[in-house]
Amino acid sequence: MERALTSGRTGLPAALLLLLLAAPSIQAEEAPSAEGLWQGVIFYKRAELEVDMTVELARTAKGEWAGTIDIPSQKLEYHPLESVQVNGRDASFVLSRFSQHAKATIVSPFQGKLSEDGKTIQGEFIEGGKNRMPFLLERKGPAGSERARPPAPPVQALSASGEELKAAFNRDAGKTRLVLLLSPT
Repeated sequence: MERALTSGRTGLPAALLLLLLAAPSIQAEEAPSAEGLWQGVIFYKRAELEVDMTVELARTAKGEWAGTIDIPSQKLEYHPLESVQVNGRDASFVLSRFSQHAKATIVSPFQGKLSEDGKTIQGEFIEGGKNRMPFLLERKGPAGSERARPPAPPVQALSASGEELKAAFNRDAGKTRLVLLLSPT
């Protein structure tokens, strides 16, 4: 019977020992985390109605997940998220808010998946538990990063005659447009 070559006291076959010694050191890469500041969009109707949002996900001192959401079009800023859960690359959280229009609390879950490179979270927003819309968040920095705020539109003073307003209105003459008249009465 042939005897396998072994290396000294370890009893490992010499070929395996050489393979282990020759292999480059393999470092285990850390899986990307959902913790961070995210900016993105809920796509109600792509290129027609898209709602901007900022989401911040972080762990508390107790190790539990927590988060906040900003939705400028709904005047939500640092609104706390509920039921924040992260399991591997799966992330979910719930936005609950009182709707003046519906006179009820609207509960809307987000269910998403963190990309392999950790740069995006993509998933589905279920408004009021009924209407399903896709959403996409892009990482903007670590949790606690300063949130970008859009600049306020400039205020333009009009002359007493209102010529600037007339010129702006007539600039699109012949095109379909929506006119909104506001009156203090």
